[in-house]
Amino acid sequence: MDPALHYAPTPLVSAVHIDRGISPVSEGPGIGGGVDAVFKKTDYSNSSDASLGYDLTIGGRSVNDSVSTGGIIGAATDTWRANLLGAYEEGGDTEYKDGTIGGSEFQRSIYGLATGLRTDLGEFSLDWRRHNTGFSGN
Repeated sequence: MDPALHYAPTPLVSAVHIDRGISPVSEGPGIGGGVDAVFKKTDYSNSSDASLGYDLTIGGRSVNDSVSTGGIIGAATDTWRANLLGAYEEGGDTEYKDGTIGGSEFQRSIYGLATGLRTDLGEFSLDWRRHNTGFSGN
């Protein structure tokens, strides 16, 4: 079974929404609640002039000697937005006081793009992501 939020690397998450109790059908499948990770994206600006934005993150963890890096870079006006995103994570087997949890190492990279267009008819958007996983012990 995949771990919770396995599809959402930390450097690309802007918010986590939690539904307590039984989740409504509109929030997707879930028993006893639901969790949704919201990916970072470039928001529309308040001007017709294009503005550049970015959000980059790097981190590490000592429990499995892991590294995590990634973020987004993009541009937007008041009618369109576009950004590229990417992340890379890798870590070794998890260590604890009595030894090592074998097969818990992981490696993954994610890249993609997001774009949107505002018109009189509403907003149209496209999000595309590619997940490449190497070792991914749970």
